[in-house]
Amino acid sequence: MRVNIKSLPYRIFIYAIACSLSIAVVNFITTSLIHRISTTSSMLFPVLTISLMGFHIMIACFMGMKYLCDKKQLYLAPIAFAFTCSALLMLGTIGSYPDWLVCAQGREINQNDALIFYFFRNVMMAVLFITSIILYRIRHITGHSRKIHGAVLSSCFIFITATLILSWVHSSNSPLLSIEFIDNLTYTFTPLWHNRIGWLLIIIWSLTLILLIGLTRLRNIFWYSGAFFCTAYIFTLLVLLSTVSGNAHSWN
Repeated sequence: MRVNIKSLPYRIFIYAIACSLSIAVVNFITTSLIHRISTTSSMLFPVLTISLMGFHIMIACFMGMKYLCDKKQLYLAPIAFAFTCSALLMLGTIGSYPDWLVCAQGREINQNDALIFYFFRNVMMAVLFITSIILYRIRHITGHSRKIHGAVLSSCFIFITATLILSWVHSSNSPLLSIEFIDNLTYTFTPLWHNRIGWLLIIIWSLTLILLIGLTRLRNIFWYSGAFFCTAYIFTLLVLLSTVSGNAHSWN
């Protein structure tokens, strides 16, 4: 009996197997590293964040160059903006660890700020991923319209600018609209994070994943990787919600 590799259920099955194996391997490696080499646990989060920031910059460059080479692939532009803004928000996250970014010894680590930047990064990337999915679905309409291209690029730029400003305003850098996700004294998550924000982010990423699978039908490796990206964020958030302490190193 032949298997129809073009059918959506088969693609979802392949995606589920790949995600399960990848997440299991990554979780095993990181857990083993943290528990076996406890002396590195304090530096593990900044190191992983710096590495991930470089990776996001590289993806943003590739997506941007791919779009510039083929303007018909407008759906790549929001992805490029998403990873660019993500890298910039990671600078704020690393800034919460002053010993790593500005060599300011003596300053306390502000884990609440790090989680605030993480929250805005999640929302921003989910929104731009949804935008990319919709643009991919209607790519035959938007491919040749300069007005649509200009509107999409302008909207993405305004959106990431607003995200950067809001993340800065809500962090300790500005006393205007400060919020608390982690108690910096006890390093424990607040009820606001556990009962509302964490679950809200999971719902947002779940909707993004459903839209991605439903509208793109996982037609190529690009959308497979996008689905894996959504799943990885959902898994990370579930890990965070299962812990009480903010010392978990999964949320980068």
